[in-house]
This record gives sequence, structure tokens and C-alpha cells, in this order.
Amino acid sequence: MHLEVRLIRIEAFFKFVESNRVAQDVLIEDGEFLLLFKERVKLDAEVEKKLTYILAYTYGLKKDIVKFSFYVDKLRNIKDSKGYLENLEKRFPSMIPKNF
Repeated sequence: MHLEVRLIRIEAFFKFVESNRVAQDVLIEDGEFLLLFKERVKLDAEVEKKLTYILAYTYGLKKDIVKFSFYVDKLRNIKDSKGYLENLEKRFPSMIPKNF
């Protein structure tokens, strides 16, 4: 699939991530694929930041603390991601350390 199609699909499925496990699986598959090949597909910083947030959010819903923490740490290293980090802290307060 083309990059644009995967990005559109990710944004569409993110609307249903709270209640649909298939949407969660699609987000993880497509999001990790794009981040894995970010050099080849030439993701800009905003898209990478949004994908990282979506993956962290999805793994938070799945209660996968290891992958959730991985993407939260990755998000902390991306410039101007404080808003996303605050959203994750509000949604998953027990999964994020208070000293971020």
C-alpha cells in the first residue's frame, strides 16, 4: 500500500480505537510499519510524532506496559510533543510516571 493510504487508514481507525480491537491491531500493524521504514518513506516530524502518539495510546489501551513505555519514551525525545504526553497522562495516569 502507498504511504498516503496507510496514513488515512490510521487516522480513520484511530477514531474507533477505544472500542474496536480490530482497529487497535490495524493501528499497531500500520503504525509500526511506517515508523520502521520512516527513512525510506520520508515521514516528516509531525507525522512521526502523531504516529508515535497513536501507538503509545493503542498500547495503553491494550495494557502492554512495555511497548507503551517504549513509545512514551520515544515521544519524549520528539520536539514539541508535550501536548501528546499530557493527553497520555490524563488517559493512562497509572501507566506514566509522574516526573515526565
